[in-house]
Amino acid sequence: MDNFLYMETSDPREAVHLLGEPGTVPLAGGTDLLGEMKRGIKGPERLVNIKGLSGLSQIASEKGP
Repeated sequence: MDNFLYMETSDPREAVHLLGEPGTVPLAGGTDLLGEMKRGIKGPERLVNIKGLSGLSQIASEKGP
């Protein structure tokens, strides 16, 4: 596995800013991503842990107009 920078944030604005940088991917659970990194399939420069962002713990469906 290549070296990478690990970042955490609980601020949505900071997360959006960080994720806009080239070579950066979000990390929420990581099971698939870390496995792919270990096998050399993916090699991001930076991981941004988004588990601390409120409002991302569930998916809700809303009826449209």
